[in-house]
Amino acid sequence: MADYKNHVFNPANLENDIDDFDWKVNNGATPTSNTGPDVDHTYGTASGKYIYLETSYCYNKKSFMLTPCFDFASSSKPTLQYWYHMYGAQMGSLHVDAFVDGLWQLNIVPIVSGDQGNSWKKAVKDLSMYAGKKVYFRFRGLTGSTQRSDMAIDDILISDTTS
Repeated sequence: MADYKNHVFNPANLENDIDDFDWKVNNGATPTSNTGPDVDHTYGTASGKYIYLETSYCYNKKSFMLTPCFDFASSSKPTLQYWYHMYGAQMGSLHVDAFVDGLWQLNIVPIVSGDQGNSWKKAVKDLSMYAGKKVYFRFRGLTGSTQRSDMAIDDILISDTTS
């Protein structure tokens, strides 16, 4: 298993080769009780979809979700916004990294760890430091020590807030 901090990233080859398992699309409640969301953030219904980590039998594991490349050549104040749900007694942590100028910048958004309650929380990050650059983002979920650590993400938005 490669070290994710020093992993050589080749955007042309987006193999899922350095994490332990994958983010899944889900609607409604996660299969394990007392963890994960019951509804999506967008509609607040069981029919809406979100992505999440199902941690049953995936304890203390890492999972990466990579975004497409964003070209901020004509952006002056790009912003990242997303909603996360981290409910569970043994919750792990959620990290957001950026790949820019050939290097990973780890934890560009403050790390969220531990049980955050049974509700969706909003995260917003000013990306002005990436104006004029091309950037990939990576959501890095690190699961907790039991099945009570399902985490979810919904409504990821990258926009330019100049107007």
